[in-house]
Amino acid sequence: MKKGRNLWKLFEWADTRGNKSKFNHFLRNVRFWLLLITVLALALMVLRQAPNRVEAQVNKPGDRFAKSSVAGKVIPKAPLGRQREASRQRETTVVLKLAGDPVALVRARAPGKRIAESQRIAIVQNSRARQDALAAVVEERGGKVLARFQHAINGIKVRGTQKQIADFATLPGVVRVMPVGVYKRQNATSVPFIGAPAVWQGPPNLRGENIRVAIIDSGIDYTHANFGGPGTVAAYQAAFAANTLPADATMFGPNAPKVKGGIDHRRQDRCRPLPLERWGRTSSRRR
Repeated sequence: MKKGRNLWKLFEWADTRGNKSKFNHFLRNVRFWLLLITVLALALMVLRQAPNRVEAQVNKPGDRFAKSSVAGKVIPKAPLGRQREASRQRETTVVLKLAGDPVALVRARAPGKRIAESQRIAIVQNSRARQDALAAVVEERGGKVLARFQHAINGIKVRGTQKQIADFATLPGVVRVMPVGVYKRQNATSVPFIGAPAVWQGPPNLRGENIRVAIIDSGIDYTHANFGGPGTVAAYQAAFAANTLPADATMFGPNAPKVKGGIDHRRQDRCRPLPLERWGRTSSRRR
């Protein structure tokens, strides 16, 4: 009871006008010293525990990690030398470019960009003879020959490991090793490039009468209803089954309603009538 009375008297003393500011100053000093003592105590605790933590990390690194409840098998990482060896053994596809101009380059340098058919055949035969000799060496050394080119480029497409391809690059006649990229056909840039949007927004009386259009593309389904065909699955399947025979004259040819003709440029003779195509490169005339 005596302590409670003394505390009450302290509050009465602090509530007086003259002693109120002194009491507030006293409380601020008390709070400051309590805060300072707390910070020093925490700092001392951290300093005492720091050496123990460092020693635990150095001596027992596994203690820092919690054990997993899932049992598994640890697969050791392969040494760097083995990783490099595995990378060298991984096969890749490249084109070995040979010395000598292809047909397209010879034609581009000719007057009027035209050459005789006999000259074209001679270029193809000479290039193919050198390619056959190189292909034999490539296959003898473990590579795979996938294709030969004489028109756009003079070279052969091969597949092999990095070590084999480095060996192929040193063969006589090889002037360059070119990577083979993967490309997808898109019309996002080709359509604006040829000016199609400007034609779409052209005069309203422009309907295409008496205009012939030559298109180099991957083939045309002349059985489609938009090209004058019946537009049925049966018609397409029948035309595709007869792919090597002359096309139906009612859908393809001079008397057809829309597809008037075309050439299959994938063939060596370059004059075979265009069959129904799904892949490849063809040129067709449509009305």
